[in-house]
Amino acid sequence: MSKIRDETMKCRQVELKHNQELIQLRKEQRIKDSQIRSLEADKRQKELILRRKQEEVSADTDECVQLLLCTTVIICLTFLI
Repeated sequence: MSKIRDETMKCRQVELKHNQELIQLRKEQRIKDSQIRSLEADKRQKELILRRKQEEVSADTDECVQLLLCTTVIICLTFLI
């Protein structure tokens, strides 16, 4: 009888240890998933900022080209007069 009780207790301890390990692994996985979501959100935010900056640069470049063309036209007209 004692042997059965000991085996039952041992089995419960093994199961408890296994369950604790499983809980720990799930906790670690949740932390990793959270970190991944956070990094993905940071990446999306940085991509959005980069896209806006690129649009600003493109708009500024277009403006510079227009100013250069206007200046060139004015200089050409000045020499023609």
